[in-house]
Amino acid sequence: MTEGGRKAPFRLEDVLELELVIARIVAGCLRFHLDGRSFLVRQPGRLRRYKAQQVYQEALAEGATEGLLSDEEINTMMRSQGLWSEADDKAVKTLQKDVEELKVGLFKSFFKSRDREATRTALNVARAELARLLSRKNSYSHMGTTGYAQVARTRYLVGSGLLDDRGRRVWKGDDFYRQDSVLLDAAVEAYSEAQIIDATMRAVARSETWQTVWNTRGVCADVFGRSAADLTDEQRHLVSWSQLYESIQEHPSPPGDEVVRDDDAFDGWLILQKRERERQRREATAEAALSGIKLPDSGEIFLVAETEEDLQNIEALNGPQAQAIKKERLAYIAMKGEVEEQHMPDSRREIQMMANRTTPGK
Repeated sequence: MTEGGRKAPFRLEDVLELELVIARIVAGCLRFHLDGRSFLVRQPGRLRRYKAQQVYQEALAEGATEGLLSDEEINTMMRSQGLWSEADDKAVKTLQKDVEELKVGLFKSFFKSRDREATRTALNVARAELARLLSRKNSYSHMGTTGYAQVARTRYLVGSGLLDDRGRRVWKGDDFYRQDSVLLDAAVEAYSEAQIIDATMRAVARSETWQTVWNTRGVCADVFGRSAADLTDEQRHLVSWSQLYESIQEHPSPPGDEVVRDDDAFDGWLILQKRERERQRREATAEAALSGIKLPDSGEIFLVAETEEDLQNIEALNGPQAQAIKKERLAYIAMKGEVEEQHMPDSRREIQMMANRTTPGK
């Protein structure tokens, strides 16, 4: 943890909180209290989870029969009432791209404290605005068929896994989720409020307490004592982050520990790695597609784009250096007008370098 760029003091409560979260994930259940009694919420078995999906589908149809709006109808209603607009959609897409680019910028400026903190501030502002817009966009979703169905499925899943403190099921039938129940309402609320946020899960995956468990899986059948199909969502989430952090150790150029501990900066590094992998795949695909075509002996290949998608894919084949040269050329043309190839800035630099290499004494 850092405070103002400095290392924060050690906090025992943080460690204890992580240990409590780890214990809960390993146990695969949530314990809560109501009116002096304790209850457990466990993930129900495979059959109950299958039934929960049926409950969801049935609730969708039931909601439509009762006149609830579909997601598309809610969207249309919000636009007609001026609650959402095309400009808002564009703002969301722009902010999503901004958040991604700011994470990359945070990684690139990580060891320049002033630039780093300025980028972090901009990132937090963009993220907050994005969250505000998405909250407004989804503000009526609970009133539609999808929201109705999601509530029904959650009530069924939580109720199916609801046990008393001795591990005995509270309900054995299948219709309990339709009934009014203070206990089921409290269980659903406790379950919803106890969801582990991504930042906490990542901190757990990096923690020494969890690593001592994770590192023993090679000599044990598995970490949680169950098949992958029966892992809870939290257990799968933790395994995914643990695998990712472990894979970083095998990377030829891994980020430093300081970057790994900074979620946003680490995301920036991951984004750059993903972009490079995608560029290499597209380049390999293009080379395979052009392998049977006789190409000119040139440093540039021009491909005709028939659609906007084709244009984006072709543009993505250019690496960072090629993109920089293209940007420089377009700016030079905008300033000078029509320019011959040999007079382009990059062409002049290449000609000059060739001249230097052929000049005696150079």
